[in-house]
Amino acid sequence: MNVILRQPTEQTEGAVGYQYEGPTEGSGGDVHKWNVYAGGSLIPDTLLGNIIIEQSSRDAWRTDQSLNPDSDVLEERDELNIFSSLKWLATDQQDIDLDL
Repeated sequence: MNVILRQPTEQTEGAVGYQYEGPTEGSGGDVHKWNVYAGGSLIPDTLLGNIIIEQSSRDAWRTDQSLNPDSDVLEERDELNIFSSLKWLATDQQDIDLDL
């Protein structure tokens, strides 16, 4: 997802994504990433909007190659991000953008 450049449009659109990453050595460390996008016209020719939700979950990772095998090389981490924007088409020549 391109959070910075994706502007809402009149066209209704959506997308769902999933990504998995897993280390080839050690134990744990699996990463699961989800994202959802929806956008389009909320009020035709007047108000456009979009929303992006991203969720990432990583298990703690350990490896025998660590200097301290009793500690995690990478800690467990969970993240949730929500980005949204509204575009008010005030006139034919002026738009007002609100990023939330």
